[in-house]
Amino acid sequence: MKLSLLVLVVLLLSSVSYGQHNVQLDDGAGNYSLIKSATSGVSNTFLLPNAPGTLMTNASLGTTAWLTNSNTFSSGVDLTNNIIGTSAASTLKPFNIVVNGVRVMRFDAASISNITGGGSGNSIGGTAPLANFVGGGDGSSMTGGGYQFIGGGGSNQIIAATGGFNDNNAIMCGTSNVINSAATGVFYAGTNVICGGLANSINTSAATANQTGLNFIGGGYNNITGGNAGAIGLNSGFNVIGGGFQNNAIGGAGGTSGFNSIGGGYANIANGSAGINSGFNVIGGGGLNSANGTGPALNTGFNAVLGGNLNNTNGGIALFSGFNTIVAGYQNVASGSSGQYSGFNTIGGGESNICFGTATGFSGYNTIGGGYGNSATPSGTNFGYIFIGGGESNTANNLHTTVGGGYNNIATGNASSIFGGSSNSAPGDGAFVGGGGYDGTLTSGNIAGGKASMVGGGFGNNASGFYSSISGGNGNTVAGNYAFVGGGYQGSAPNFGQQAQASGRFASSGDAQGSFFIARNTYTGIQVNQPLYLDGVSMPMTIPLNTVWRYDILICGIDMTTGDVYTTQLSGAAQSTGLVGAVNTVGAANFTAAGTLATASATVAVVGGVLQVQVTQTTANTVRWVAKTSTVEVGY
Repeated sequence: MKLSLLVLVVLLLSSVSYGQHNVQLDDGAGNYSLIKSATSGVSNTFLLPNAPGTLMTNASLGTTAWLTNSNTFSSGVDLTNNIIGTSAASTLKPFNIVVNGVRVMRFDAASISNITGGGSGNSIGGTAPLANFVGGGDGSSMTGGGYQFIGGGGSNQIIAATGGFNDNNAIMCGTSNVINSAATGVFYAGTNVICGGLANSINTSAATANQTGLNFIGGGYNNITGGNAGAIGLNSGFNVIGGGFQNNAIGGAGGTSGFNSIGGGYANIANGSAGINSGFNVIGGGGLNSANGTGPALNTGFNAVLGGNLNNTNGGIALFSGFNTIVAGYQNVASGSSGQYSGFNTIGGGESNICFGTATGFSGYNTIGGGYGNSATPSGTNFGYIFIGGGESNTANNLHTTVGGGYNNIATGNASSIFGGSSNSAPGDGAFVGGGGYDGTLTSGNIAGGKASMVGGGFGNNASGFYSSISGGNGNTVAGNYAFVGGGYQGSAPNFGQQAQASGRFASSGDAQGSFFIARNTYTGIQVNQPLYLDGVSMPMTIPLNTVWRYDILICGIDMTTGDVYTTQLSGAAQSTGLVGAVNTVGAANFTAAGTLATASATVAVVGGVLQVQVTQTTANTVRWVAKTSTVEVGY
């Protein structure tokens, strides 16, 4: 019958004694109905059907129909007005709201009800689920657990265990995201969150230790995080992925192997392992980066890659082999190894740099600032603390070695350093090369091979003597300990303490140069023709084969008791086979008249290819002698 009944309606007053109110209804087709109150003086409410049927006011219908003044519920249920729902004994549960034949909301009966909204493909199931909510979307499901939330999206899934905070999970939106915290008998495998994205996954279902949950994925696609199943894997959760694609941040089987995080990017991996403190690994972004604690030892985590591509910072398998960091760049590696304290390696950026600890203890703490193809890795049993600032193809591989930059420089001596330049090397312990090795066209690196030797710069210089030095120049060699070449070209200082200067050569370095030497000694009592030595003990002035020296020698002696002084100056020529001509005295000998050195004398001799300054004294006292020999050298 047509719904819009015409309420033509005439209120007919009945007899005053009854005080009834009557309503006449006309359905528009000539049919009339009279509705009246059943009891005089009682105000009743009359409900009109919106379809053909019978108007009823029988109170017993409160068990099968919705009444605006509430239905009949069992005791203990709040009977506040305007209730809509089902009674405790009703078979009409759960309660659904249907629109256009499709369920849009479902309320499940429980001690705390679950609410399922959205498409008909959404569902909440499992044993005694509590206070779960699916707000929208379609095809999403919850199984088990309580206090969980899916805001929307499609085909999202939460599988959880009840109690112990193994539930309390949330997926805000997105598609095909999964949280699985169905572990039982543990605490805090749940409380995981996925904000959105596609096909992201948080899994703590196999966990056997506490606190494998509390993981977070912000969004992105096909990212995976979760706690692991280790029996001692306490705190393998707390992992975070902000977004990106195919990133993986998972706690390991060891204690505190979680707390790993990836900000975004592509196919990055930040995992803990079986070791205690193998977690705390961080990747800021980029692609194909790796920051993993490896275990099983303590503190193999705390590794970080802030960005870039194909960078790798892994802890080793020994104590404190973690704490490795790469800020950015491409294909860099900063990792610990099997030695204790082989971690703490850092690369600031660049490409294809390598910064390793080794099997030796304390082989870590190495740093590369940037550049390309640099290596800061201890060699053999050498320790770490190595630094390379940048440049290309530089190597530093011994304890406390340093290369500031440049190209193809190699610092291999303990505590050796090269500031820059090209193709320079510092194999001596404590050796230093400032730079040089390239003249704009050709390359010939400098070498500081002696202990604590130094080459300031230049081209093709070699300081092989202990504590020797070359300031610069080209093609200079210093083989004598404590020897020095200030610069120039193709000079040579093979003797102890020799200082040489050249501006070229005939056939070999040193065959056209000038030098000077300081010799000394201390004698007590009467001495005759006693030699002075470059080190004051035994080091001679050796004349190179096939070389002639023109020498000038200043000699000075002092009596340590009386203060009497003897001085003289000698000159002449010599070669390795002996003196050339006589020894000449230049000027008069100077000494205190009638003093203890009045009868002292000095001379020069060649003994076994060695030029000797010889002194004679007749005093019983102690005399200190010093001789400075200046030479002009020519080879033949």
